[in-house]
Amino acid sequence: MQYIYAAAAILVSSIVAPVVTLIALQYVQISKVPCEIPWVDLRGKRWFPKLRANMHQFSIGRAALEEGWVKYGKHNKPFVLPGTNWPEIVLPPSNVHWIATQPEHIISDIVVQDELLGIDYFTHGPTSASVHDFTPIRRDMTRQMGKVLPDVLDEISASFTEGFGTNTEDWQEVLAIEKVISTAHRAVNRVYVGLPSCRDQRYLTAAFRWEFSFAVTGAVFRQLIPHELKPLFGPIAAMPLACIKWLAIRRILPTIRERVRKLKADGISEKTSSDDEKPNDMLQWIIETNAQKSDPAELEPWNVAGKVLLLDLFATHTTSTTAGAALLDMLSYPTAAQLLAELREEADAVMPKLVSDPQAIRDMVKMDSTIRETLRLHPMFAHGMMRQVVARGGVTTPDGLYLPQGCNVSASIVYPQMESCDNGQEYQPLRFYHQANGPANPPPSMAATAEGIVDHQQTPQTAPTKQTMTVQISDQFLSFGLGKHACPGRFFAVQTLKLMLGYLVTHYDLEPLAERPKFDEIGEIRIPSAKTVLKVRRREMELTEGDNGK
Repeated sequence: MQYIYAAAAILVSSIVAPVVTLIALQYVQISKVPCEIPWVDLRGKRWFPKLRANMHQFSIGRAALEEGWVKYGKHNKPFVLPGTNWPEIVLPPSNVHWIATQPEHIISDIVVQDELLGIDYFTHGPTSASVHDFTPIRRDMTRQMGKVLPDVLDEISASFTEGFGTNTEDWQEVLAIEKVISTAHRAVNRVYVGLPSCRDQRYLTAAFRWEFSFAVTGAVFRQLIPHELKPLFGPIAAMPLACIKWLAIRRILPTIRERVRKLKADGISEKTSSDDEKPNDMLQWIIETNAQKSDPAELEPWNVAGKVLLLDLFATHTTSTTAGAALLDMLSYPTAAQLLAELREEADAVMPKLVSDPQAIRDMVKMDSTIRETLRLHPMFAHGMMRQVVARGGVTTPDGLYLPQGCNVSASIVYPQMESCDNGQEYQPLRFYHQANGPANPPPSMAATAEGIVDHQQTPQTAPTKQTMTVQISDQFLSFGLGKHACPGRFFAVQTLKLMLGYLVTHYDLEPLAERPKFDEIGEIRIPSAKTVLKVRRREMELTEGDNGK
């Protein structure tokens, strides 16, 4: 019996000890939040309401954020958003500019990103600073957008032609979002790793598998493992991810080794190769940027490849999600046929010019308005601008709220954006175009709201003004963030979105939808379902060499 008792005690201890530890660590996080700030999603005052709220967040989507906005945010008051990783203080809209302008030594974006992405465990090296170096995007990709546009358009053409086909007579059903994801991945990788790797299906599949595994592992890791236990469990969780990553980067390691060898042979500080001779892609930009650093580990092929994969993750999934959401918004708009006709007329005029005149993409103002409206109403994330107070002694907001060191703050995105315009909960794809050109004055028609409800009302009359473009960020449009930590790749992302959607409306007839399909939800994240089926038919037009996928 003594052995039985001992075994039972060990079993109970092995269960109780971790549970008690997790609960204790949760209360450590709860204690960092000022007591005077109200919490959302509290279900009564008995039985540990804040602890239960923290444990509940992963399964309720955006409900807690919506509750916080209705009760507090829209009245310019802060509230606490529970979470297993940490409870966040969602500051009111009046504090958004303050968040964006605070230096890293006061409230830190990098500390939060390291935690959320598992930088110390799941990404490449050699240092966290290297991971956070986005010079190849901020400098090189932005400068080279015009030069790479023809390549991106060529890849979009080849991918959509393969995915949607060339049948001009019969309508066919396609898994449209799946094809949009595939096209975005190929278009991004045309710029990131170039030909032929961007069409190497084994590389694309392996890269996508790592990106998906990285996202899932990161979500579970940050939601279920407290900060204090991450050094223990991080290396264990990283091992399978490293194996999956190796399966992807082995396809491009020979290319990286050859480029690094050539760079060293030419002389790192002396650019002996002309711009015309060098590859013009992200891989080359990363290698040249890292070559200027003092740490030789920066040029290790594994680190260069890891950087490419991480940047590919950021670019592909945000671009494909927005492209899919915009496409479904367009097709489920009550007057979708008229909208598609207008977008097609604009794209038909602009798209043929782009190879010789990349700057002409700026003339796709109606498409730009459509993309911005989707990002305004249906962003991938409901809140963002997450920061951690790192200043010793804490910091005080402009409203007089004291935030102690160690607490986390953020801002709501989707709900303020819904209320940032007249009739802001309605989806009006040409809303921003009409800012500059005046309303089209259509007869009263149905307008689809953000939640899919349909109302009958007249498009409001507004005075013409300069159009607000999608890449323009502000306190009222946070889908790309704000300040120095705003998305550095938004210029390339919007250009790619215009090319993808422009190609679709010019080359295919798309059957409108009776209603907007439901999106998949992962916590607060909303993404178009890959199972969404659309009816498409190739338009009668001469096929180019690129359209044949050659």
